[in-house]
Amino acid sequence: DYYFKDKQWYQRRVAITAGVSENSSSLFGSSGPRGLQLQVFKSEVDQQRLIPTLRSYLKLYTTIPISKLAKFLDMDENQVRCCLMAFKHKKEVAKGDGGEQTTLDIDFYVDKNMIHISDTKVARHYGDYYVQQIIKLRESNRQILSRVMAAAPPQ
Repeated sequence: DYYFKDKQWYQRRVAITAGVSENSSSLFGSSGPRGLQLQVFKSEVDQQRLIPTLRSYLKLYTTIPISKLAKFLDMDENQVRCCLMAFKHKKEVAKGDGGEQTTLDIDFYVDKNMIHISDTKVARHYGDYYVQQIIKLRESNRQILSRVMAAAPPQ
């Protein structure tokens, strides 16, 4: 009995879904909420698709003209400017969300027709690390010696 009721519910659901998909152009249309959401989603995917390629080119240079980058990407200069702005925007959003380090390790700015790129990865300070370790070692030695001296019987 339960199976029969469940099957009837499923058949009604399929019929309703089929009716909606047949009339989706009349219900939602390309200018309706569904079409608008689809357009926004497609533009977002297009922007996201170019970010890894753009990032790869930017990591190769410290400065690069927009025209040269446009030739590499087979785009016109205005499209490259839009991609750069999208990349910058996505980077800032990722920074606010505590995003991946892979998108945060490069920064750039555009001055007229030149892109200036800076690698923002902070180089490790090995000297500072070793100095901190030496200080910890000295402190440990001092503590050990004070305990040994306190435990030793007086002579």
